Amino acid sequence: MKHILVFFVVSLPLFVFSQVELLNNISLENQVAIADAIVEGKVINKASYWDAGHKNIYTVHTVEVSKIHKGDNTSEIYLVSLGGTIGMKSHIVRPALKLPVNAVGVFVAKNADIALEGFPSTKPIYKSVGLSQGVYRYNLKKGNVTNPFLSFSNHKKLEDTITSLTKREVTQIKETNYFETEEVNIKKKSVFGVEKTQISSLSPTEIVAGNGSVLTISGANFGTDLGIVRFPDADDAGDTTIEALETNIESWTDTEITIKVPSGAGSGDVEVETSAGVTHTIAGLEVTHNYITGNYSDATIRGGKEVEYPIHHISDHNSSESTSTGNFENGAYLFNYHADFKSNTAAVNAFESGFDAIVCNAGSKFTISNTTTSVKQADDNINAISFDTTDDGVLGFVISRSSGYSITNSLTNETSLYFFYYEIDYVFNPEISWDFNGDATSSEFDFNAVVRHETGHAAGLGHVINTAEIMHYAIGPGPKDAITSEPIYDPVKTKINFDKSVFTPSPITATDFSDCYILNLISPKDNTIVAAYPNPANENISLSTKLPMHSASIYTLTGKMLKQVPLGNSTSEHLNVSEIPQGHYFIIIQFEKNQEVVRFIKSN
Repeated sequence: MKHILVFFVVSLPLFVFSQVELLNNISLENQVAIADAIVEGKVINKASYWDAGHKNIYTVHTVEVSKIHKGDNTSEIYLVSLGGTIGMKSHIVRPALKLPVNAVGVFVAKNADIALEGFPSTKPIYKSVGLSQGVYRYNLKKGNVTNPFLSFSNHKKLEDTITSLTKREVTQIKETNYFETEEVNIKKKSVFGVEKTQISSLSPTEIVAGNGSVLTISGANFGTDLGIVRFPDADDAGDTTIEALETNIESWTDTEITIKVPSGAGSGDVEVETSAGVTHTIAGLEVTHNYITGNYSDATIRGGKEVEYPIHHISDHNSSESTSTGNFENGAYLFNYHADFKSNTAAVNAFESGFDAIVCNAGSKFTISNTTTSVKQADDNINAISFDTTDDGVLGFVISRSSGYSITNSLTNETSLYFFYYEIDYVFNPEISWDFNGDATSSEFDFNAVVRHETGHAAGLGHVINTAEIMHYAIGPGPKDAITSEPIYDPVKTKINFDKSVFTPSPITATDFSDCYILNLISPKDNTIVAAYPNPANENISLSTKLPMHSASIYTLTGKMLKQVPLGNSTSEHLNVSEIPQGHYFIIIQFEKNQEVVRFIKSN
């Protein structure tokens, strides 16, 4: 077996995930006021370009215009969004437009001041106002129109509303009938007998998306040729659907389909479209949690078809082929506060509270160390935490960057691909009215809740459709203490164990659980600790035990050791904690045959 470690443009892609759909609502009235162009149209092409500084890849969506509500008369406009693929390098970003070719709707856009290498400078580039908020997708089957915050029963009502705001008559550029798709489908149903095509059951009815879990769809008259299976999109609570890749379909017969539920799928209706174009749906699927994956095609695998791959967390890698090697310390992803973020003490405290909740309860191997003054959103081997400019209405996001390597079997010449995270950046919008203290008003956003959501993404989880859980696709203003993070703990633990099993042996060092999670598992066996007081402590914390103590080590919740004190086999000691910053900590007490842990709070 020969191992080939590949980075960047060598032979495998680099994925960047910016994962969140947390948006601050921009009203349609404000969108219209901000916009430089408002058009109805259809996406006919997508192409990706580097920005001038080679920091990010952008995708340009070419929209064929049918009607103009605002702006100059034109037959096409070009909508740009962060993320895309060039050669063997990919940036997969959320929140993003997520516009497939053939998507139809009304696009509310403003001029974009972005220079793209290779894109004609004579063609004006636009950005959607508020990302997905500025795209009003037409549902060609149901006839309604939606964005993340608004819904119209039909496109004419949206058109009338925009016209009332622009005070301008609509300009028809091209005659179209976008809803012809549904009319044709109705005819197909009558011809092929939709009453004979049906889904009778799903098994199981509770499932995980993105981890290879297989769903069995039973019914009748599916045909023997492959069709399409669609799931609710968890990024918009199912207002739109996502299509499973062909390679996710395990089998397709006239009476049964088995399929791996793709990343991004949410709870709700499952839709099957046969090769004849007949569709049928069934309700009742519950997606309990969602793993983030990356899609990639390789000529040596599955005939070059696009395949969904898991993205693994690691502890380090030993390649000297690239300078972009990530930022790890003692097997953990080492995070750095940007200087301006670090200066905001309230933000730091709220961040660490949310961050530690996932790190210590779920086990993600993350730790926080130094400050940085580097570029805040860049592929620079620094896991940065910063306030920085975002698109209109975006609260914040995580950018998780990953690369990969291949293993080729020298006997069979079969190639396997593996992808892993090597850098993770947090970005928060400084213009948002944040609450850092846990008592958000109805107009403030709970920073701690957003951090917990983003750290769930950093740990590898996508969205779910469940307003009671922290990974629900949207978080509104007001206090969010009731939104629980607990449902994501077990999925993160499962992923860590999976990642540990994948990268052994290989050029990649396998990940492990965080130190504070492991400490939480250590339970007293001999009841040797009698007391640890006061707690919270200010100057000193006193320890009293039944057995002699060899040493005591103080750790942050993310596993960084602050001090170690030899105790000379005493059963009573006072530890000076006056120089330790305010926060939550662990003390590991080492006895002759075992360890025990005390958790304490350092007060002001």
